[in-house]
Amino acid sequence: LALVWMQFKIGADMGLVLAKGILCSMATVLFLMPALILRMNKWIEKTSHKPLIPQKAIEKASKVLFKIRYVIAVGIFLVIIPAYVGQGMNDFSYGTASVSGGEGSKTYEDNEKIKATFGENNMMLVLIPNTSSVKEKRLADELDGLDFVKSATSLSGMLPAGVSEDFLPDSVVTQLHTGNYARIILMLDTEVESSYSYQCVNTIKEITAKYYDSETYFVGTTAATMDMENIITSDYSRVNTISILGVALVIMIAFQSPAFMLAAVIPIEVAIYINMFMPYLQGNSLTFLGYLMVSSMQLGATVDYAILMCDHYSEIRETEPDKKKACMKTIQKSILSVMTSGTVLAVCGLALSKMCSIKAIGDMGLLLGRGAIISMLMVLTFLPFLLCTFDKFLFEDRRRIHRYMGKVRVWFAGRKRGKA
Repeated sequence: LALVWMQFKIGADMGLVLAKGILCSMATVLFLMPALILRMNKWIEKTSHKPLIPQKAIEKASKVLFKIRYVIAVGIFLVIIPAYVGQGMNDFSYGTASVSGGEGSKTYEDNEKIKATFGENNMMLVLIPNTSSVKEKRLADELDGLDFVKSATSLSGMLPAGVSEDFLPDSVVTQLHTGNYARIILMLDTEVESSYSYQCVNTIKEITAKYYDSETYFVGTTAATMDMENIITSDYSRVNTISILGVALVIMIAFQSPAFMLAAVIPIEVAIYINMFMPYLQGNSLTFLGYLMVSSMQLGATVDYAILMCDHYSEIRETEPDKKKACMKTIQKSILSVMTSGTVLAVCGLALSKMCSIKAIGDMGLLLGRGAIISMLMVLTFLPFLLCTFDKFLFEDRRRIHRYMGKVRVWFAGRKRGKA
């Protein structure tokens, strides 16, 4: 639902679809699945088999994961700052063309053939007030003289000196002039989305501003992509903040402890930073929309692993006085569930990256699959370190909240008796 707060409506639509999908999944698991289990109970018993992973193997793996917790923690403390900085320095693309017309699509192949024959052709329209044909011609001539402009088409530029546009039929005039606005058609010798094309558009805007103070508009894929970059970049901080606050609120309500909330969220956020840092190290570009969505989905989908671990630790700790033994028992109890869920998400994401011909969508699958694996590893290694190291704070925090809530309930009960 955090994606719904995006100004860019594609993200909002996807957020609604994902939220509805989760609600439908919850409904079927809570209501349909029990009925299926009852109906198919005989078949379930007949087809049951011995565990594929023996209990001894689980115990050995749990001991190994617990023993390496300090090594993992040191590694994370060393890499977290570079990962946080680097994940924001990726080479991003912002336009919808990077998805719908990206590598692997028919549109991309056709555009490459056109470029090979005719060179780069990036159309841009400049809309200006239709107040002076002299100013319009001067602007068109100056724009036409730029190195990166192949042609600048305007009605005032095409008419011979002294000839009024009244001599032309309306069908011709209305293509470039209306009552209020005039249109200049520019063909730019630039890519649709690059730092150079952005510089060219800014140059065009600066030149236009010399002739017209206001009511000017710039239409085209590059101009639209620049606007999208501003919108989506501001969306990221909003969506990221709402995602983290939403998850934190859910965990706070479940565990009634800010310390447990931090212990559950920190490993997943570390996993997200490391996951998004890897494309920077590899020198790969990312679509910013995909980066934003995968970050939200990785947080929402994999924080369940951390919640499960925290829940098991809290339950085991009630009867186990030794926090280290409680941690190892928590890993033993959680490892199969975490690995099953994480492997499913990883396989789906990695399969999408291999099977999808459109590069941008395949990259999103790779990010999601790799993110699931990293989150799984963080939960099974770094989270036990946090639980064991900050054990005292976790339960003191909860007791403090319980005492406060008890006082609040007593206060409300006193108010009710007073009113009665």
